Amino acid sequence: MKQSSLKRIFSYTLKFKWSFFISVLGFIAFAAADIAAVDWIRRVISYIDSGDNSLNTLLSLALIFIAIGRGIGFFVGNYFMSRVGFGIVHDLRADLFQKLHDLPKSYFDANQSGQLINRITFTTTQVSAAASSAVKTFVKEGIKIGVFGLGIELDGLVTKEAYKETKYLNPIAIAQDMSRVLKTEQKCDLIICLSHLGYDYKNSPSKISDLKLAKATQDIDLIIGGHTHTFLDEPTIETNAAGKKVLVNQVGCYGLYVGKIDFYFEAKTLMISESDMLTV
Repeated sequence: MKQSSLKRIFSYTLKFKWSFFISVLGFIAFAAADIAAVDWIRRVISYIDSGDNSLNTLLSLALIFIAIGRGIGFFVGNYFMSRVGFGIVHDLRADLFQKLHDLPKSYFDANQSGQLINRITFTTTQVSAAASSAVKTFVKEGIKIGVFGLGIELDGLVTKEAYKETKYLNPIAIAQDMSRVLKTEQKCDLIICLSHLGYDYKNSPSKISDLKLAKATQDIDLIIGGHTHTFLDEPTIETNAAGKKVLVNQVGCYGLYVGKIDFYFEAKTLMISESDMLTV
């Protein structure tokens, strides 16, 4: 996608900057409530061990307020983020519909009505998702986790009529940029890439795979892959461009197994990880 196209997409997002800001505040409140819940459990354990009965009411009320704050934060965050997404869809459809009114009759003779309707109803929804949900961040027990995804090249897998104007960009360049945003701008402690590039292609050395992606980038901590249906007993450990370890994992296909990876942090610094594969 060209830089001018990206600027045009994000210009729609900027129209809803206040909704986006309120959504961020909601998610911050939701994350703060999660942290407060952990601290509440610690205080309850200390309180039980002390044998003191003077704080029964206070601890009970604290739990209620934490639950209310968590619920409000979750609702506000998701409601206003959805408002951004649907607002972008509305504006895109309105602009597209206006442009269709100005097109000559020959354009409609050359294009099927189904394709035109698809652009208004489906394509605009996908574009809005790109503008509002390119990356996702989560906060779990004080650890900020960034998640983004990569897809495989569609040419040769599906027909041109199916993927239409979709362009395949260099996944390494995109991954490096997305992980940089998550690491430096959003200050994530753990970055996960959900990849559908494929684990490895020994017979096609030039094809980008999860292993190549891990070696060529520098901010990704974990790559969870798909497409090649590779069964791994444990994650592969690769060294990235910055000399740090990256876990690459894939647990086959059809939901036969579920992968489990535990990360352990100390003062927000990733110290160690453990993995397991569970049979469904």
